[in-house]
Amino acid sequence: MIGAPPRRRLVTKPADIGVLIADRSLAVLLSGMGSDGAEGMAEMRRANVLTIAQERRSCAVFGMPRAALEHQGVALSLAPPKIGRLLARARSGGR
Repeated sequence: MIGAPPRRRLVTKPADIGVLIADRSLAVLLSGMGSDGAEGMAEMRRANVLTIAQERRSCAVFGMPRAALEHQGVALSLAPPKIGRLLARARSGGR
């Protein structure tokens, strides 16, 4: 499509993971097609980053969350309202 914004990947290369501070980072993967965030999520989880994916029942398309689960990249699967509450709590200092 002409004029469409470029697709962005969650993590472009494994070295990008090195800039994360595990005890102060978290990753959220929402509904979508494809699998281009799955390996990055798994790498982040192995680095002790809290990884969260949208749970299946609330997804319009479960492709990306499914791929992340299959790569063992998801610590928590939650509905968007619960993800929002967790993010708010994390921002206020309680992870």
